[in-house]
Amino acid sequence: MFKSEPMFKVRILIPREYLNNILIALGEVEILHLSNVEDDEELKEIVKPMGLSDAYYKYTSLATRIEELALNLNLKISPKVGKEDISKVEEELSKIEEEVNNIRFAISKLEEKGETEKIELLRKRLSEIASEV
Repeated sequence: MFKSEPMFKVRILIPREYLNNILIALGEVEILHLSNVEDDEELKEIVKPMGLSDAYYKYTSLATRIEELALNLNLKISPKVGKEDISKVEEELSKIEEEVNNIRFAISKLEEKGETEKIELLRKRLSEIASEV
């Protein structure tokens, strides 16, 4: 059974220009649970939320794609927070997804023909991809 750690509720108001850097730093140390200001009735009257950025949508889209790929490759992953260039991550993920989809398509065609040796080679490649991720 899990036991929660003692916590304190704090409010941090961050100027917009520092938001991304501060959120990344807070995510890296993994000591805060962040909640949305819109969920706090008292703060609704004081602070106007800035809305979600394009970066937020890119990050969540990438996270979803990574989770789906991990599920398809039977991988157990834990999220990491880092300073990787999002466009590089997106590009690498697209390459991996394309290769996995091509291999899966090839496996289905080979299964129709009953070519088990080639299928095993492709499944081995899927395992290699999984270990590289």
